[in-house]
Amino acid sequence: MTLIMTQIYYLYYFCGGRKHFRGRAYPGFVEILVFGAGSMGSFFGGLLSVHHDVTLIGRKDHMDAVRTHGLRITGKTVRLVRPRTATRIPTGASPELVIVATKSYDISTAVR
Repeated sequence: MTLIMTQIYYLYYFCGGRKHFRGRAYPGFVEILVFGAGSMGSFFGGLLSVHHDVTLIGRKDHMDAVRTHGLRITGKTVRLVRPRTATRIPTGASPELVIVATKSYDISTAVR
């Protein structure tokens, strides 16, 4: 978990056009797919969507609400973001990073 948090922190704060990702000059954004956009997936996806191309994959009612009203993040950081949303992986998607944020008992369903 600490390694994942470190990588997300790196993507959020330091990838602003001056670093490298996948061995190439950083293009300004990374295409990220967050699979399981509940509370934690939405939080990380929302933060990352400030600087990156993020698609949240989640349940229909939650994705409809995010699409309509945006995603409000409150606490030490306050943001209203509007990442792309879907209930299934979009055709032709080729994310550079996939974050799986499902509960452990849903992982087998998520990978299918």
